[in-house]
Amino acid sequence: MAMSEDYTDIIQQVSQLVFEAIQEREENLSTQVKELDGELAKLLRLVGHEVMSMCLNEAAQKVTNSSKKKRYSSSPSRKS
Repeated sequence: MAMSEDYTDIIQQVSQLVFEAIQEREENLSTQVKELDGELAKLLRLVGHEVMSMCLNEAAQKVTNSSKKKRYSSSPSRKS
């Protein structure tokens, strides 16, 4: 299943943010060019892991809330 939205704008924003962070934090970037690809791949895997964790937590929360609503609505109502 492919994602249904075009995330080009988000890709541009995140790319700029990561670029600025690398540029700011890596003093000897010109001497680390050979390692940059591998290090960037590790960084993006970590970002992907965090995003997946957030997505799965959100999905679990929705399922839990839906289940609670169904359970509550199917239980007999209390009379005062």
